[in-house]
Amino acid sequence: MSRQHLFGIIKQVVDKYFDFMEEIRGNQYIAEEVPDAMTDHRHLPDDEEITYWKPLPSTVTDTQLYLLEEFLGSQLPPSYKAFLQYLHFIELPLGLPRISFFKSIPDDWLDSMKEWIIGYPAELMDHGYLPIADYSDYGVVCFDSHGTTQPDVDYPLVWLDHEDNYTKPRPLAANFVELFEKLDVQLDKWIIRKRAERDN
Repeated sequence: MSRQHLFGIIKQVVDKYFDFMEEIRGNQYIAEEVPDAMTDHRHLPDDEEITYWKPLPSTVTDTQLYLLEEFLGSQLPPSYKAFLQYLHFIELPLGLPRISFFKSIPDDWLDSMKEWIIGYPAELMDHGYLPIADYSDYGVVCFDSHGTTQPDVDYPLVWLDHEDNYTKPRPLAANFVELFEKLDVQLDKWIIRKRAERDN
């Protein structure tokens, strides 16, 4: 599967989510935590401690991706690299239960990603689990690399629960693309429901 095709599937879902968030003016966050470049000045919030934000084209370089792989001790799938090199965002929650991808900001992107990852036990990476997102408020989504060294492999995804100390992986998808195909279906249903709630 070509990098362009991988990118197309991911772009479709991410664009659909942010187009709808723009429609409902849903991108709001704590003002002091939003970089100036990501502040959306077109909309004025009711609360001065909150600001609207906008996603930005990613500035993540191949070198930064390589350094992230060095930190993780594993190659990253091309599909996930395409995702990281598409947009910067403050929040990107998709699916139900909610999968919230780690915040991606232009400034100090690599250090920020490392901070998210080390927020979880080091034993995860020791066992080949590469954290990429929060799973609702009680777990983490990981690639399950388990010793695979092929640079172009697209690892399966699992989630692990903090209640059992992240020791029992549960399957999510065969690979990152399949995950987004599932999220696309769930996103469509969520948008339909939210529009119905708004219009009633």
